[in-house]
Amino acid sequence: MTTINEKLTRVDNNISNLKNILGISQDAEIEEIEKKINPEIGYIMKDYNESGYPTTLFINGITRLPQYLCECDTDKTTLLSYLSNIIVWEGIQDSGYYSFYKNVFLKTITFLGELSLINNGSFRECSSFDIKEIPNTVTIINREAFYGCNNQSLKTIPDGVTELPIMVFTSNKFYQMSMRNVTLIESSSTANACFAKCTNLKAVWIGSAIQKINANVFSGCSNLKKIYIDKTRAEVENMSSYASRWDAYNATIICNDDEGFISKEEFDAIDWSTYTE
Repeated sequence: MTTINEKLTRVDNNISNLKNILGISQDAEIEEIEKKINPEIGYIMKDYNESGYPTTLFINGITRLPQYLCECDTDKTTLLSYLSNIIVWEGIQDSGYYSFYKNVFLKTITFLGELSLINNGSFRECSSFDIKEIPNTVTIINREAFYGCNNQSLKTIPDGVTELPIMVFTSNKFYQMSMRNVTLIESSSTANACFAKCTNLKAVWIGSAIQKINANVFSGCSNLKKIYIDKTRAEVENMSSYASRWDAYNATIICNDDEGFISKEEFDAIDWSTYTE
């Protein structure tokens, strides 16, 4: 069996640095962790709570996280339902179907591999979860992926992502969001819109790739003040859906030929959480 030191070496040759990242300080501790490796799934449990449940999980050697791996639904609590910190290294490409569904303990997850797909409901209703940054390797985010999460620190969508389906960020807590290459933002009702009920959201920046913004995508975004779109006013008005249908009635639409338009870099540099008009 591959030792934990060998696994860490494949991630980063600087073992000391990786030990710090993973909270591992002593070789004896590494040996203790090795005893808990599950070779079928490839995970390592660490930092047990008073009830004997692990709160930290290291995952390695699989391309897709198992369905409902760390679910914390009332009737489906498992050994892994009390995790607050997860570190995934090498091999993982797919975050899994509802893999952390309703895990209210989950706070952080670190992807050290080449994650490309955040699957349906992966982090749905993880109310304490704050991803801070979606890995740049991600190209697909499926429906309900972050539904009901905290994600207060999240600010931007990776450039490789081109579509945002329904309920991806419903009821999230972030203050700003920018996207360079998204072509479609979806909704089918006020309740399941992509950004529905993001009540902290104050500003959005949308790149020139955008082709369609469905009705109601910003429904319930009661504090949304500015929507920057890197298109001319005429191009925006000719889109298949227009601002009057986005439920963004309190927001000012600023196009790239309007005074006050700013670049994505300028937008991202602003701390919109403190913005007031």
